[in-house]
Amino acid sequence: MTDLSAMPDDALLTTREVAKWLGVSAKSVLRMPIKPAAMRSRERRFLAREVKAYILGRPAPSRMPLRRMA
Repeated sequence: MTDLSAMPDDALLTTREVAKWLGVSAKSVLRMPIKPAAMRSRERRFLAREVKAYILGRPAPSRMPLRRMA
């Protein structure tokens, strides 16, 4: 398994992969405030950018830039 910092921000990670990187159980990952990606599959997937933001203690960057009001 590669280092999380080497993963692209759009990479999808399983609950087990996130748990292994954080050093916690998979059940604990589901209780963390990491937002899962919207998918139809039964297993939750997490974007690498969300996990990196959680580790750094700041909100994940949004995909869309904020619009400036004129």
